[in-house]
Amino acid sequence: MDAHGENLVVALGAGTSISLDPPCAHAGDPWVEIHAQGLPNLLHEAVHVVLAERLDHDHGIDYGAIPFALETPEGRQVWWDELSCCVVSCAYLCRPAWGDAVDAWFAEQVEIQPVFYGFEAEPQTFFRSIPRVLASDHAAYATTLARAYRRMETLLRFGGAEPDVARPGRYLTAEDLIARQGWSA
Repeated sequence: MDAHGENLVVALGAGTSISLDPPCAHAGDPWVEIHAQGLPNLLHEAVHVVLAERLDHDHGIDYGAIPFALETPEGRQVWWDELSCCVVSCAYLCRPAWGDAVDAWFAEQVEIQPVFYGFEAEPQTFFRSIPRVLASDHAAYATTLARAYRRMETLLRFGGAEPDVARPGRYLTAEDLIARQGWSA
C-alpha cells in the first residue's frame, strides 16, 4: 500500500481476490497497490478493500449505474459501504495527533456523495436525507459497519500492527458524526 498519488485502487487483473486469512497469503513482491492522498484517505481506501473482499479498479463500482437510488436495496448498499468507509477511517483518526481533523475529514468524504445519488444540484437535500435513510434500513447499515470494523482490524493485525494500532482510536457511528455536522432531517 502506498499513501502517495491518486485516489484509486489498482489490482493486477480486474476482480483480483484478496484474503485476510494469513495461511492463504503469499510472500514475495507486492501484488496490490493502493494510491491514496494521505493517511485519512489511505484508511478510507483500505476499508473499501476489506468490505469488497476483492480488488478492482475503483472498488468495482459500476459508474454506469449513477445516479444510485437510495430507495433501492442496491443503492442503499453502495451508500452503506461508502458511509462505513467514511466512519471507520474517521474512527482510526481518533488519536491525539489528529485532534479536530476527524469532523473535517468526515465532511470532506461525505460532501462529494450527492453527485453519486443525483443530488448535485441540491446537496443539502441529500445531507438532510441521511438520518431518514439510516433509520429506514438501520440493520443493513449496522451490519456493514460492524463488518468494516472487524475486517479492518483483521487486516491491520495481519499486517503486523500492534493491538492498540489495529483497533480504532474510538468506535464511531454515522449518527455520531452526522450529529456533529448538523445534518438533520
